[in-house]
Amino acid sequence: FQDAYGLNWRILTVIPASHFMADIQRNTYKTLLLCLLTLGVAILLGWLAANRLTTRFTQFNQVSRELAAGNLDQRLPTDSPISELNDLADSFNRMADQLQQSFQQIQLALETSEEKFATIFRTSPDPMVIAHFTTGQIQEVNDSLVDLFGYSRLEMFGRTALELDLWVDLEQRSQYRALLQQHRTVRHLEVQFRTKPGAVKTVLLSAEVRPLAGEDCVIVVVQDISDRKATELALQQSETRFRQLAETVEDVFWMTDLRTRELLYVSPAYDNIWGRSRQELYRQPQSWMDSIHPADRERVQLAYQEQIARNGLDQEYRVVRPDGSVRWIRDRGFLIRDSGGTVYRAAGIAEDITERQWAQSALEASEAMYRTLSEAIPHFVWSVLP
Repeated sequence: FQDAYGLNWRILTVIPASHFMADIQRNTYKTLLLCLLTLGVAILLGWLAANRLTTRFTQFNQVSRELAAGNLDQRLPTDSPISELNDLADSFNRMADQLQQSFQQIQLALETSEEKFATIFRTSPDPMVIAHFTTGQIQEVNDSLVDLFGYSRLEMFGRTALELDLWVDLEQRSQYRALLQQHRTVRHLEVQFRTKPGAVKTVLLSAEVRPLAGEDCVIVVVQDISDRKATELALQQSETRFRQLAETVEDVFWMTDLRTRELLYVSPAYDNIWGRSRQELYRQPQSWMDSIHPADRERVQLAYQEQIARNGLDQEYRVVRPDGSVRWIRDRGFLIRDSGGTVYRAAGIAEDITERQWAQSALEASEAMYRTLSEAIPHFVWSVLP
């Protein structure tokens, strides 16, 4: 310090460090206590918030598991102090409502479908059976199957087709099982079954593996074709007898479809009488007309077009064979009608009457000669008498 008289002074102030740092230390302790208190409060609040969130998320998890298990009546509370959780719970509840509504619709549709299936199954005119896929035990049959095989439901329930001795040929059963194992479906497999009275039925077997009540089951549909097979066998036997008869007679038997103009059948005698092959005639059904003598062809064509569709055909004409020889034919056609009376086919017999024509021509020539002689002799007699 410099005073007015020119003296310089140095002033020193000495303060103890403890006196200077005491307040700072006290403030540091307070700050530390406040920080620790704040940290504790923050941890407590965080724990409380986390506990609330964890509790709500645990509740979400439990309700989700219940929904997944099929308990659709579960709902979440919306009274949380956290608005976001309330919004999430509200969305979850709306989703659960929609799931419950959809499930009810699906359940109603399923019940309706099951009712329809049961109705169709019971009232189906085709015999039907439901059997376990693995064991083959019969679980349900309809009335048509009971009528077909003659067993009651009680007799068939819980038993297999082998135990009931339904299979006539076990190789057919092996084929059926192999197809079912490989493709899980069988369509129109022709097999033979044995009924309770012992009659053998020929059926078309169709089957498909479907899950029913959590188990694989086989839904089998049986179509009885025994009458059809018997009809086919009778038809085959009839056709065999017809062919044996048609192929042994010397006349030509033919059959044609009037609607399509298709030649259905011609007997082997055609080869001998016409001197041409039946294969050529089948390829070109009108080729027989080309072999008719030119002098008779127009008449026969007109008669065939007009008579065959009305009252049948009865014509005599000549055919020229490839070797140039001529044969006389008498062709008679008959109309075939369906159950409604409509003419749809024509059948006929072409007979070789060459020998008869020759005999008739010779007879006519003899009669003409006789008449000529009868007329000439009286004139001759009178001319020679005096």
